[in-house]
Amino acid sequence: MRRPLLLLLKAAISIILLYVSLRSVNVAALAERLSRLNAGWVAAALLLQAAQVALQALRWRTIALACGASLTPHTAVRINFVAAFFNQVLPSTIGGDAARIWLLARSGGGWASATYSVLIDRVAGILMLALIVIACLPWTLTLVQDPIARAVLLLIGAGAISGAFAFIMIGMLPLPLLKRFAPTRHLVEVSRTAGRLARSGRSAGTVGALSFAIHMLTIASIWCLAQSVSASASFALLLFMIPPVLLIASIPVSIAGWGLRESSMIVAFTFAGLAAGDGLIVSILFGLTAFAIGTIGGILWIMGDMRMPSKRPAAFLDRDGVLNIDHGYVHAAERLEWIAGAPQAVKLLNDAGYRVIVVTNQSGVARGFYDEATVKAFHAHMQTELAAQGARIDAFYYCPHHPDGTVKELAVRCACRKPGTAMLEQAAREWPTDKTASFLIGDKDSDMATAAGFGIKGVKFDAATQRLDEVVRGLVGSR
Repeated sequence: MRRPLLLLLKAAISIILLYVSLRSVNVAALAERLSRLNAGWVAAALLLQAAQVALQALRWRTIALACGASLTPHTAVRINFVAAFFNQVLPSTIGGDAARIWLLARSGGGWASATYSVLIDRVAGILMLALIVIACLPWTLTLVQDPIARAVLLLIGAGAISGAFAFIMIGMLPLPLLKRFAPTRHLVEVSRTAGRLARSGRSAGTVGALSFAIHMLTIASIWCLAQSVSASASFALLLFMIPPVLLIASIPVSIAGWGLRESSMIVAFTFAGLAAGDGLIVSILFGLTAFAIGTIGGILWIMGDMRMPSKRPAAFLDRDGVLNIDHGYVHAAERLEWIAGAPQAVKLLNDAGYRVIVVTNQSGVARGFYDEATVKAFHAHMQTELAAQGARIDAFYYCPHHPDGTVKELAVRCACRKPGTAMLEQAAREWPTDKTASFLIGDKDSDMATAAGFGIKGVKFDAATQRLDEVVRGLVGSR
């Protein structure tokens, strides 16, 4: 009952803000100008917004790979268009972010990696928007003379940058209390992942460049819409005015930003010495074109294959000693050395319709040899190399615990460390699994005990005497 009431409240806020905005302008004059709309400029705005969705998908994919998720460019673009649809029917960008998490997790990204990637993507977008606001302040403040409005601009930009900085610092500071509880532990991990991404020159540069281009496309789209109704707003003027409006509109207090965006745009145009009606009409057109782009995602959602996955057999694979040579606590990308036939085996399983799910004990995290972000980065590297051979792993599950660990909060006896079955149980919940046709390939007795405890076939693998692809070929061929 609580969620419907919250949605109704946000709908009411949108309606009230739109009503107040419409009362501040001449509605008849507004309608008359809309009747003389230049369709060419509107079409240009639509193309720019479609390109923006594609660039957002590429930025998100760069981040998702750093988080250990498997995400192809094609899938990223499709999911982002679907997210654009949910952005239009649910409160602000929250609905689209939830859709991205759900769809990426269900398409093989894993729930944790999917959530981390969307959170970091959201922070990256807001941070770049705030940097643009701060960079433009010397010019913006010449337009805005009201001291309260100036203070708000400074607060918006500095607040967003400070928030992003605090987000990164959470993972760098020694705060053991945060690691005691699951929600805060995940917050620390996503912060560490973001910090590692920020320190990676190539990935950070890609994310930064794409973020800047995305916001420039937004401003260019709004400029095209201003041209469509002959509003007297230059591109440079919009560059100073629009970023603060977009930051305010991202606050999830209304449906798709409606009402909040319009009232902010009216204020921005007024401070710039432009007609309030121009601000309102441009904002409404921007909302309508965004809705039009969202309908593409709605069609993909209804007609596409992005629904709940059906029940399928799963091939659960141990990692070290089955997929890669076990050098002892392998965690660095340069130490990845594939077991003979491993990439080919994964491809065989993909082609045979099996979900390929890795379940691995990673006690090196509990022993302090490396952290969970490093595990995810290693898995992302595995995915990249597999993708080059046309293969993929649908999901990775790992246990970071060990009772003899040196990291206090991870030095516990748990149900996920094999021979426990918690990793497989979680995988079966998130990936509907036909257990009668599923199996687990491992190189240790604990793997066989895990398979027996979960009620599936266990296959003992010896890399010294066997090739993984030959073992898999025998398993799928006998199905």
